[in-house]
Amino acid sequence: MQLLACATAPQVGNLQKQHQLIQLGKTTKTQINASLGKPLEAIVEGDREIWIYADSFEVPFIVSVIPVVGDIADGVELIHKNRELIIQFDKYGFVCKSKLRDF
Repeated sequence: MQLLACATAPQVGNLQKQHQLIQLGKTTKTQINASLGKPLEAIVEGDREIWIYADSFEVPFIVSVIPVVGDIADGVELIHKNRELIIQFDKYGFVCKSKLRDF
């Protein structure tokens, strides 16, 4: 297993919606890159490639200590589901598997 890239990707937004648009055997790497941008991680395993995107919401510390605003922001953080979208491509660059999971 070879790690290609590991970077702090910008928050992707609604990964569930993006996941629903993926069509196995039809959606390509180019299309995923255009809609989601650079993945948080890219892993190569043999002739397959796996891209990982994270959709998380974290309240910056400085915001969390501001009275009232911090309380609201902490509440939003608690109800927001952090998700990870894992996409596997075949050797031709088409999506062969995808999974959305909470973390």
